[in-house]
Amino acid sequence: MSRYELDYKKIIDNVKALRNAKGISQMQLSELADLSVNTISKFEINQKEINLKTLIKICNALDVDINTLLNHPEKYNQTPMDLIISNLIEEFTDQDKELLIPIITAIKFYKKSTEIN
Repeated sequence: MSRYELDYKKIIDNVKALRNAKGISQMQLSELADLSVNTISKFEINQKEINLKTLIKICNALDVDINTLLNHPEKYNQTPMDLIISNLIEEFTDQDKELLIPIITAIKFYKKSTEIN
């Protein structure tokens, strides 16, 4: 694949992963994106390539930027869940992010304590 070709398989994987992570069905995504369920279904089973207009509609429906769907997570060692978390906190200030530290620390401590028992 050349540098400027789209990896449709990766885009499809990212759309499905993000849709599932957000608990959105194909029907709900079609409604949110103002697309037919048939379009979403064919796209997700790789029977139809996506155009830019449709991709932007899906980005808006999933509330993610286009880089999230075009991104190659393996290149940046990011899973779709990493991308979701990044998008959620991208507008946080450093002060907002500091509030997350004790929460994340508590979760890690809880996981460690339940693994031992």
